[in-house]
Amino acid sequence: MANHNQKRRWVKIGKTAKINVKPEIHEKKAMLSILWDQQGIIYCQLLPDNTTINGDVYCSQIEKMANQYHIVRPEFDRIILLHDNARRHTALKTRKKKLVN
Repeated sequence: MANHNQKRRWVKIGKTAKINVKPEIHEKKAMLSILWDQQGIIYCQLLPDNTTINGDVYCSQIEKMANQYHIVRPEFDRIILLHDNARRHTALKTRKKKLVN
């Protein structure tokens, strides 16, 4: 809530002015990370406030998704990941992780 002081207001002598609390115009944002395949969502995670998805966070999400994938889709034995050139996808730790799996 934003509480801006008003410069002037008419009030009776001896009385104090009411404080008008204005609601924020922008709601708080949350980051939801979702990993899916052609049949639907495999893994999703609601990230804490001010979390940046870097190589470490992304690798941990990939591990959790891989574990979940074998439970949800036992008929598939391989996971093929499609990445773009985002830093978390091209980080050295991420590339090493892809070679291990």
